[in-house]
Amino acid sequence: MSNQPRDINISAEASKKLLQSGNGRAALLYIFILTCGRDDVTHASKSLGWTVEETAAAHAVLVSLGLAAPSPIPPENDTLPEYSSEDILLSASGDPAFSSLIEYTRIRLNKLLTQSDLSRLLGIYDHLGLPASVIMLLESYCVERAHRREGEGARVGMWQIEREAYYWKRSGITTESAAEDYIRRRAAIDGRLMEIFRLLQIKNRAPSKTEEGYLLRWAGYGMTDEVIYAAYDRTVINTGSLKWSYMDSILRRWHEKGIMSVEDIEKLDSPAQKGSPQQPHPSSNAAERLRRRRSEASNN
Repeated sequence: MSNQPRDINISAEASKKLLQSGNGRAALLYIFILTCGRDDVTHASKSLGWTVEETAAAHAVLVSLGLAAPSPIPPENDTLPEYSSEDILLSASGDPAFSSLIEYTRIRLNKLLTQSDLSRLLGIYDHLGLPASVIMLLESYCVERAHRREGEGARVGMWQIEREAYYWKRSGITTESAAEDYIRRRAAIDGRLMEIFRLLQIKNRAPSKTEEGYLLRWAGYGMTDEVIYAAYDRTVINTGSLKWSYMDSILRRWHEKGIMSVEDIEKLDSPAQKGSPQQPHPSSNAAERLRRRRSEASNN
């Protein structure tokens, strides 16, 4: 802050909003922004002697009151700055929230943090401006998601944490409540994707990015497991293996025709629907085979 602060004027409307909020830290931050003419959470936290987390929380109040603009979204080509060992040490010693974040990250990722890891972590906290509590939720989300998809032995690196942090920042997931809501929604979606993935008899690995695109589309159709398995069964019988694009064409066609259950498939395949006699399709008993598979799996 300048040694010779300029005079400022606070409008009656702004004063009323700040008083009604009852948030003294937000009021002080507002005065700071007007005085220095710079709306920057990182700069304000250093100048006021607050943690980035405390400053971000106060800034969020100002945004909700219409007295500050939301934090800028990093451009697509943005990269985290490189921090020296001295930068990291000063931040850890002068900011209890960041110090706690380092220890939490070490435990959650189950690894000793390298200089590169710590630089990335400080970048997420300082450059992206995500609060420590939100970063902790982000790390837990990444670890637990990896365990669900790849097994308990799956490891998560800081580069994955960084990639997810950029996504959260650009998506506006910058508060604990927003993070918790996002994690709940993603857990439900991921659970459904892995259910479908297991129907395809794929084990011990996570879906690729392309495969996940197919799974997301199929999950969005709202079809039963029996319908999806019938499409898989029909794909294997007709092509000799799982061909993702072939199975996708079946499910797309069924979706367009409003197929939601095995009964709908039977009606679609019936001789009356086709207009001529025909033999039952080899995959007509796919639902029964799926039930047997599940029964055998539960018995084992």
